[in-house]
Amino acid sequence: MYHATFLKMKISEEQQEILSMPVCQLGASSGFVKKTQAMGFETLRQVTAKGWGALQQHEQFDYLWFNELVRLLEDCRLLHMLEKH
Repeated sequence: MYHATFLKMKISEEQQEILSMPVCQLGASSGFVKKTQAMGFETLRQVTAKGWGALQQHEQFDYLWFNELVRLLEDCRLLHMLEKH
């Protein structure tokens, strides 16, 4: 019950802006930015649209990158965006 409610959370305007912002402007490490771009993503919206399962299947996926992604999304209260797929 809680899980379903959590996934239906509304996203604030500020969170929408964060999702649409180029990853190079998010304050993430240069390694995260380079890896994200090498994977073909320019924004967190593109990353989260894949969902965590598909991201793990990406040929350039690694857990160091994923760990930083999770921390970044958690800091922005957007971690639930990975769970929708």
